[in-house]
Amino acid sequence: QTRREDYLNFGPRIAFTWAPFKNGKTTLRTSWGIFYDWLTTGTIEQTLRLDGFRQQEVNVIDPDFPVPGLIGTAPPTNRYLLDDDLYMGRNMRVSAGIQQGIGSRFSAGATFSDIRGEHILRGNNLNAPIDGVRPDPQFANVIETVSDAKLRTRTLSTNASLNFFAPTPNNTKFFDWKRNLGLFGSYTLSRSRNNSDGAFATPATNTLDTEWGPSSGDVRHRGNLSINTGAIRNFSASIDFSRSSAPPITIRTGLVNNADLIFTGRSGA
Repeated sequence: QTRREDYLNFGPRIAFTWAPFKNGKTTLRTSWGIFYDWLTTGTIEQTLRLDGFRQQEVNVIDPDFPVPGLIGTAPPTNRYLLDDDLYMGRNMRVSAGIQQGIGSRFSAGATFSDIRGEHILRGNNLNAPIDGVRPDPQFANVIETVSDAKLRTRTLSTNASLNFFAPTPNNTKFFDWKRNLGLFGSYTLSRSRNNSDGAFATPATNTLDTEWGPSSGDVRHRGNLSINTGAIRNFSASIDFSRSSAPPITIRTGLVNNADLIFTGRSGA
């Protein structure tokens, strides 16, 4: 990408599939690979638009409510930058799985994967107050996007399928309620943690070491159930049911806990 100078990113990937028995009902799979993230257009747009000059973003301290009123002379504006040494986000993924057929109509399987991410984007305030005084009084917060955060995700995915009736060769009936009538289900258990809330999110504790917590994608449980049918010739249909646990919520106090004048303080942080 033209907005980065980090070009030499080698992403090897390798995978193996093995059916150890002659009946072919047991399949073992494993894979390993390195994958890279894009620098999104939204991140680039914010650094171009809110550069402190083209469009100004100001902080209004203690405004009236619900109408903030006139702010008079505009206070120093925020500014957003990209680090000159920004790296491409990199994920290293390893997985292993098994699929087992039982009889002619039932199969089940499970896959475990582990993802380790590095060079994840986060914000760094270059103009945080020192003893209440900003180093550059021309601006308020100067948030630079850097790439030193990390991610860790572990996932166990399971699946099972059942065909209620054995296939009937050369079945030309227009309607046969037994044709391709089946059930498919899956369940995923996942845990994802990182130490960044986004490209412009600064650490509420001023250090990444204490920022580890559930990532925005940390949906712990996911389940799906599908009923499939091919009762009408040359036509298939399914009914799907899905459910998942809620993603994590970051509860903010609206206070400044670390004197950086960014109101992202968290309870206990």
